Amino acid sequence: MVVSKTGYQAVKARHTCIRRLSAWPLTDVAVRNAKPGPKNIRLKDERGLHLEISPKGGKWWRLRYWISGKERLISLGTYPDISLKDARERRDEARKLIANG
Repeated sequence: MVVSKTGYQAVKARHTCIRRLSAWPLTDVAVRNAKPGPKNIRLKDERGLHLEISPKGGKWWRLRYWISGKERLISLGTYPDISLKDARERRDEARKLIANG
């Protein structure tokens, strides 16, 4: 017996899948194949690290963090000058510095 989903349940299921996929860490292939769009695009990695892609094609590694309830943003370099592995190392170093004040 097949039970069909209502419109709300189908949208909710699709939304859940999209959220889940965006929480996965980035891969080198995904970073390399990322194309610019009409607006800035953010490809999220882990622990606040993301790759921001401008409409002109520039790719920047950014780290989001919060201090006293305010969001801050640090640039960790540009891709391909800084690889995914290097960006993750820089993220870890920056998080240590932020934690130590």
